[in-house]
Amino acid sequence: MVYQTKVTDKYQITIPKKLREVYGVKRGSKVSLIPREMGIELLAAKKIENISSKLYGSAKFKGDAVKEIHKIRGLMK
Repeated sequence: MVYQTKVTDKYQITIPKKLREVYGVKRGSKVSLIPREMGIELLAAKKIENISSKLYGSAKFKGDAVKEIHKIRGLMK
């Protein structure tokens, strides 16, 4: 499906509601405009609300990560 929108006097466009819903575009969301040979590509960046809470507990290592990194780098014996 192809969606069309008009460019306003201030060179602004409106992203159609269906596309905003599908891609999670909300007021204040960032989008990227990428120049292409055949036109302009618009990418909606999906925002991860709180990445630390989503990743917490995903690592299986139970030791001191800083000490292990120092060991690997040869900073500790």
